[in-house]
Amino acid sequence: MFVPPDAEKYIEVPVHQLEAGMYIAYLDRPWLESPFAVQGFYVHNEADILEVADACSYVFVDPRRHQRGSYTPKFTNGIDFPQKSSDDVTVGLRRDFEAAETDYDSAAVVVRKAFERLKSTGELNVAAVQEAVNPLIDHVIHRKEAVVALVRMKKKDDYLYNHSISTAVIAAMIGQQIGLPLEDLQKLTLGCALIDVGKVKMPDELLNSSAPLTDAQTEAMRKHVAFSLALITRDQEIDQAVQDIVAYHHERWDGSGYPKGAQANEIPLMARIAALADTYDAMTTKRPYAPSRSSFDTVQELIDQKDIKFPGVLVEQFVQAIGLFPTGSVVELSTGEVGIVVAQNPTRRLKPKVVVVLDENKKPRTELVTIDLQKYTRNEEQQVWIKQELPAGAHGIDADALYI
Repeated sequence: MFVPPDAEKYIEVPVHQLEAGMYIAYLDRPWLESPFAVQGFYVHNEADILEVADACSYVFVDPRRHQRGSYTPKFTNGIDFPQKSSDDVTVGLRRDFEAAETDYDSAAVVVRKAFERLKSTGELNVAAVQEAVNPLIDHVIHRKEAVVALVRMKKKDDYLYNHSISTAVIAAMIGQQIGLPLEDLQKLTLGCALIDVGKVKMPDELLNSSAPLTDAQTEAMRKHVAFSLALITRDQEIDQAVQDIVAYHHERWDGSGYPKGAQANEIPLMARIAALADTYDAMTTKRPYAPSRSSFDTVQELIDQKDIKFPGVLVEQFVQAIGLFPTGSVVELSTGEVGIVVAQNPTRRLKPKVVVVLDENKKPRTELVTIDLQKYTRNEEQQVWIKQELPAGAHGIDADALYI
């Protein structure tokens, strides 16, 4: 098997999973043994994929060099997506999304490689994980709306690795919202990226069980906290704040958590943030034993748990950071139209900015239009509001198409 130099920077992709916009950095063999004259190229269309398939079984893709706009986006039912809106909101969001996506994908690759290496060799490269997640903090600070959409849209095929990155990013959003300095944000994102590293020692049948866990299995699963602490501190010095995040992220404000049953201010601040981010991402992600829930329903449940499971002031700051209908949500309006949330109005959390993609009859519009629900009225007098958040893929809408 051919392994490229700096393999941890690339994603090994079977050729049948290639998509337009991917950059092929290496093949499954040396370039001189292939029919391709140039080393490294973008996949632009189906013809390119077929050409690669004739020569290779798999390739190595560089996630830092993803090229969008290589094909016409469509609804999942095959209908062409409406013409892109050229307003400042969507143009700026697309630009920020593309910038953040490169570093997000790169971080996901590094974390996956680090976990896989840990599972096979027992060695964990914490420094590499820190280096990979640090750039995400800059995107959280300067491109928060795009990052919220990015976290929601990333595929969750491998829950363990993607959950680590998503939790780190969401925690960084909360930390930035409450004004944590950069040094603390770096510790927070690293700790969150490592909170579940101990699960590599768990049997796959336990991690992937679709049935409710027995009491014995639950106790076994809870041991991942101790495993994680042991793994991250075994061969290297780890900041105490990072250790605390790993140790306390399953503790709860009312003392109902584990492993210590710590409560209230006994739980370090950054661990409280990690607990909230971990819970939100888990609830909004499809897992083997539970379906995903809408962001709105999840946030409502977190609000119900203010000063019970989570400190109320932190829940409020979390809602301020991501909104009740986060960027990237597919929503149905009171008019019957359907759109995608593209920006928040901090003072009116139920009234974000929305790109409308379907008319009141659920038919694709010929052109996208962005409306600000805080100001927009229908026929100059009818107020418009969000009726409900729709599940991903509703009416054939792939929200990712908005950013292509």
